[in-house]
Amino acid sequence: MSRVLDIREGVAAADFERVLHSLEQGGVIIGPTDTLYGLLGDAFEEKAVRRIFAIKQRPEGMPLPLICADIEQVKAIAVLPDAALPLIQVYWPGPLTLVLKARDHVPDFLPAEDGTLAVRVPDHELCRRFSGRLGRPITATSANLSGQPAANRIEAIAEAVRNQVDWVLQAGPLPHTQPSTIIRFNNGKIRILREGVISRKDIGESVGEHNIE
Repeated sequence: MSRVLDIREGVAAADFERVLHSLEQGGVIIGPTDTLYGLLGDAFEEKAVRRIFAIKQRPEGMPLPLICADIEQVKAIAVLPDAALPLIQVYWPGPLTLVLKARDHVPDFLPAEDGTLAVRVPDHELCRRFSGRLGRPITATSANLSGQPAANRIEAIAEAVRNQVDWVLQAGPLPHTQPSTIIRFNNGKIRILREGVISRKDIGESVGEHNIE
């Protein structure tokens, strides 16, 4: 049975350590991100990753997006092209996911078939603390059954998902109803794969519309 922790008024130090210990042991939790509620686990722990795929009933050809503590942690697992720097300066930490080339040491169960990772540094302190203390990224996939709507309230998450995790972190309704925006880079140009919290118009105003495919 999942343990529920109400964090609407913050996370006590002892509670943080208990949840972190669960992540260190390959556990999976439901917790808030800067967009929607996510299934969070140690991204380098294959047991946790496989478990998330099973909970979501997600096809294994669809890799999980990742959350990092800071830009240095991103650089440790992926190659940041020069074209990413203007966007990072404006939108990180925040709801912008970048598709980047994975470095060779990244576990082979994480990258997509083309060798890329979807990574972001979120504007959510708790997520960054988990990644920072683990020393590795955590997963950032939405807490839902694959193909079903993502949730910004715990109550909207299917019981089939809630009942299979180790911890449920109740943070109340989250401000966003959309996921992060996902982009990738192609010969210095930006390709928007999913328009989420950050709109195409926002990106165009930040880097120039001529830089978007």
